[in-house]
Amino acid sequence: MTAIAVIKFWRSLTAVFFDRYHPELHYMRGPGPKCRARRVG
Repeated sequence: MTAIAVIKFWRSLTAVFFDRYHPELHYMRGPGPKCRARRVG
């Protein structure tokens, strides 16, 4: 194997095991401050 092939293999392997992208943390954040202001006051 060449060095480039080893690097590509290592990057793909680490991307599978250490995937840090979790979309549920970004688009399901709950109601905003305007919604809370309407409920309180």
